[in-house]
Amino acid sequence: MSDERSSVGRRSVLKAVGAAGAGTVVSGSKSAAAAPAGEPDRLLRSGTEEETPLYVNDSGTPGMTALVVGGMHGNETAGHLAATEIANWTPSSGRLVVLPRANAKGVEDGVREPNGDLNRQFPLESTPTTPLAREIWDVVTEFSPDLIIDLHESWSRFVNGGLGQSVAYSPVRNLRGAATIACDTINETIGATNNRFHERLLPSPAEYPHGVFVQRTAFELGIPSYLIETYVDLGRSDRVHYHTSLVKKLLDVRATTHDAGEPDHVLAIQSTGQKVTYEGAVDGTITPTDMLGNEDTVGDGAFSGVVWGGTDYYQYSGRLTDFSITGGDQSAIEIRLDGEPKSVNQLTPADTSQLTVRSTGEPVEYQLGVDKPFISVQQSANGWVFEDRAYGEVADVPDSYEFAYDLDQFDVTEGDPSDLELTLDGSPISIDDLDETPSHELLVNGRAGKTTYRLTVNGTIKSTDFMSDEYHIQGPTAVGTVTTGVDLYRFTGEILSFEIVSGDESNVELMVDGNDQTVSSLNPSSVHTLSINSTGDRVDYSGTVSETVYPTPLLNGSDRSGIDKFSGGVWGGTDQYLFKGDLTTFSIDRGRADDVTVSVDGERIALPPIDKTAVEGGSLTVDDPWQTYSLGQSFDSPVTTCSPLSYAGSQPCHVRLRNVGSNGFDARIEEWDYLNGVHYPETASHVTIEAGVHEVESGRYAEAGRTVTDHEWRSVSFDHDFDTTPLVFCQAETVQGGQAIVTRVRNVSRSGFDVKVQESEAQGTHKTESIGYIAIEPATNAIGDRPAELGVVAVDDGWTTVNFDRSYEQPVFVACMQTTIGGDAVGLRRKNLTGKSVALMAEEETSRDSETAHATEQVGYLVFEE
Repeated sequence: MSDERSSVGRRSVLKAVGAAGAGTVVSGSKSAAAAPAGEPDRLLRSGTEEETPLYVNDSGTPGMTALVVGGMHGNETAGHLAATEIANWTPSSGRLVVLPRANAKGVEDGVREPNGDLNRQFPLESTPTTPLAREIWDVVTEFSPDLIIDLHESWSRFVNGGLGQSVAYSPVRNLRGAATIACDTINETIGATNNRFHERLLPSPAEYPHGVFVQRTAFELGIPSYLIETYVDLGRSDRVHYHTSLVKKLLDVRATTHDAGEPDHVLAIQSTGQKVTYEGAVDGTITPTDMLGNEDTVGDGAFSGVVWGGTDYYQYSGRLTDFSITGGDQSAIEIRLDGEPKSVNQLTPADTSQLTVRSTGEPVEYQLGVDKPFISVQQSANGWVFEDRAYGEVADVPDSYEFAYDLDQFDVTEGDPSDLELTLDGSPISIDDLDETPSHELLVNGRAGKTTYRLTVNGTIKSTDFMSDEYHIQGPTAVGTVTTGVDLYRFTGEILSFEIVSGDESNVELMVDGNDQTVSSLNPSSVHTLSINSTGDRVDYSGTVSETVYPTPLLNGSDRSGIDKFSGGVWGGTDQYLFKGDLTTFSIDRGRADDVTVSVDGERIALPPIDKTAVEGGSLTVDDPWQTYSLGQSFDSPVTTCSPLSYAGSQPCHVRLRNVGSNGFDARIEEWDYLNGVHYPETASHVTIEAGVHEVESGRYAEAGRTVTDHEWRSVSFDHDFDTTPLVFCQAETVQGGQAIVTRVRNVSRSGFDVKVQESEAQGTHKTESIGYIAIEPATNAIGDRPAELGVVAVDDGWTTVNFDRSYEQPVFVACMQTTIGGDAVGLRRKNLTGKSVALMAEEETSRDSETAHATEQVGYLVFEE
């Protein structure tokens, strides 16, 4: 989890020399720009009337490469004057490439197009039509800029139907945000509203005019491109000032985004019971979290692990390139990528895929990108395809694309996204799911007045250098304060909540990936807030939701969340979670319900009193065929134990359970595998308790839960912090393996225990089984209103009598070994159960030899009134 704080203001991409150079123009003190101080890197069209210098200002440190072009039209004076000034700037990182007078002959003669319109000589997917255009295009292909800005002028204002006083941007994700920041910044200095700048989209490849320089760089090459237009009837010094100021702001914003890098994605893998092993790889870096176990490993772009009744979390950059299950049942795990459910197949791209795009309403314009060139494409007449990028306009006739590996971008550039109908390999898919692991940008623009906000996502958040003076990032949450500044974040996943902590919502402008947002739109109705507020002593709690739960910074070190579960302790404050779906369970595990208030979306929910009848017990007659036994009440998630058996038949045996459910369970007598499996009917008691932590008596607690294990020891940690070491009653409740088994326990402590299943001596390894366990504090004297007692007795292969402390009319009796002193397979048997006593014996099986002597084991027992 990242924890990032800052009180440092935004940086500039330009060094001091560059800022000073820009300041000369920004001040408006000069009507014409000075010639660049340095020598040009080269001359384009050298020795001809079109000869023009190219400047390459290299900082010597890695960073963004930007290309600024002026004078494409010779009579657009402010553009080439501003570009000449910009050629003096030195970047603090990366390279600044400047072509101040692209159409030098036109600039010299003061005409727009002395040899034809230079800005119509860059046709898509064709060779530029003139020698000058070809050399300019060679500059683009040589330097491969990360950003291109072309400076122009117009003879009409944008508000009057022209292009003057506008910043056009290519429809690549996030470019509008920088245009908005640049326009807002310069507009603060412009009094007349009709002279203020507006952002707009560049024309698509299907729109007029054609052959435009930035149209080709933006659409064919996918380079983020801007075109700035000033209005020629304004003062020349003002127009130059507008150009240089806008360029500087665009460079600052785009460079800080470029340098910030990609935020991490969050991968969560949760086992629903069985042991599952997995492995995967990414094309970036992968980082372990504190939610991994000893068997989980992270290497160079690869990871592998074991998930077994818990959740593993990883953070990684780049793209997940491989994920596979190497052991266990694929259906036994749940996966979340940036908080969204994913299947194993969804994490592993197909070799080839088929995407169809159709509009069910008005025409919709869109763009998409894939990792490798398209294999085949079927588009309408208004579509364009450039190797691995495509732009289309679709109505009721669908467009179709076949591509290899994966799709990495899909954006709607015009029209209503809800009108789109998308299918991938024949199955419907949403835009969000299609854009598998995108990163996004959030712009928080302060207009006036101090405003503090809190943002939470289901992925991760990364700041940029373009931040206001106060912000703090902790894990998936950021808190910031803006007045008239701008905060620009990058994040993965989706925004779960955006809250104005103090100030007025009207004082901030919000934008995600260039699209205007409101506080309301950034708080999706599918996301709910669970608040647990302490009003007294410490209270421990746990719960589940039907979909996904997300942590917030209002938690402490004892609070935990998995994919659909959470638990924690609260005292003197508030714990808060965000979740999707419904709150399916919430229980107080320790403490008093009166000491907390719990609310969902601000509405207080009533907490039921601690249920002291959540324990049921009774007597059963069990035979070797499976039988179904009904419970007297309905449980949500019951845990049942049913041991030991009586001694009507002398063949070694025990109770086997399966199908433990809300209203009952199946049970049978299971003899060891070397016997014939036919046995006399026996009697046994069952104890069933709701999963969770329960106050079974004032100040005395019981915990019921599940784990999974096989023939190897597995450590289980309690959710409850017991004051004393509890007694543990364990039993397998599934039949995954066909061999007879007993459940063995060792190392019982206040914090947990070890458990495994054990086959006969003649057998060996066993498949993973689900194990139900019940842990109860030994000093308990009642189960609700029913008298009860717990104790520990030493038992070996001879009969040992246990005398109860009180008499019971209808005793319910269960017992379980707390130790594994003897290694041979052994079960417990009972006889002579009365209201005052019972006899117990450790019964070995004889599959390998006839010897049945067994070391003394400590046996815990529970007896209470039915």
